[in-house]
Amino acid sequence: WCNSLDVTDPAGNPYFFNNLYDDLADGIMMLKLLEKIGAPVEWKKVNIPATNKFKALENCNYAVDLGKKMNFTLVGIGGSDIYDKKKKLVLGCMWQMVRKHVLDVKKFCYNILTNRLSVESLKNSSSSGLTPELL
Repeated sequence: WCNSLDVTDPAGNPYFFNNLYDDLADGIMMLKLLEKIGAPVEWKKVNIPATNKFKALENCNYAVDLGKKMNFTLVGIGGSDIYDKKKKLVLGCMWQMVRKHVLDVKKFCYNILTNRLSVESLKNSSSSGLTPELL
């Protein structure tokens, strides 16, 4: 899922996730993923590069805070868990991101489908007064 989002590294180059836990440990790639699914990441708050543990923890804590603002269920998960590569907790964060992304795509497709059906029903309706050229 991560690699399908066309995430770029801080230098703007395409990034390929090889080891999820190592790749997310400094928080930067987690924030890139959150941004791709609609989180309002303020990059001025992010330590790029995260040159030491404290800067990486700040990034991870910021990612968890953004997740909570997006109404993710992140009970008992902190930035230190991402930094420490705790598999179940990292996967819990990832699942919340995947879930939001899938539901957003589903909602988008539903809106396209319903709008298209509305336009087609208007085209077929003689009582609407609209001609196909106006649509």
